[in-house]
Amino acid sequence: MQENDTNAFVYDIYILTYGGLPLYGGCTGSAFCQQHPGQHALHCGFFAAMKSFCQEAFGQYQVYLIEMDDISVHLMTDPATEVMLAGVYPRMVPEQEAREQLETMMGRFTEKYAQNLAAGAVCDESIFDSFTEDLVELGIIPNADVKCSIPLQFAEGSQKVNMPALPA
Repeated sequence: MQENDTNAFVYDIYILTYGGLPLYGGCTGSAFCQQHPGQHALHCGFFAAMKSFCQEAFGQYQVYLIEMDDISVHLMTDPATEVMLAGVYPRMVPEQEAREQLETMMGRFTEKYAQNLAAGAVCDESIFDSFTEDLVELGIIPNADVKCSIPLQFAEGSQKVNMPALPA
């Protein structure tokens, strides 16, 4: 962990559709995160591309962990809702702990927003805003100071967007 990250357990949280549309993005404001300002939307696209690449190149095989020098990115998918979750952690966090957190986050998100995700056709970007409070309640983040760091406007001036259906 970075020197100033005494309260940070997870650096960033991304929840997106298989197609790469961000549903929820949170940055804990850690020193690590502040070293990479404005890159959260890029990260979302990268995670979606990794999932697509694996599906196209390897079929059933998925990427679950990307390890770098100081961080690890843990990925989890939910085929029923076609939602992917990515958590960026300090590398020192044990893999099992990160996986358990991802399972908890994915479970809460898919349960809380089941109707919205099942509808699939229309998404109002503000409906997922309250998920930060869930993360605090679950003990995944220490307080509600997580900043929504991904611009969730899918179309300029639009409050809603039609999400295209993914090929089966």
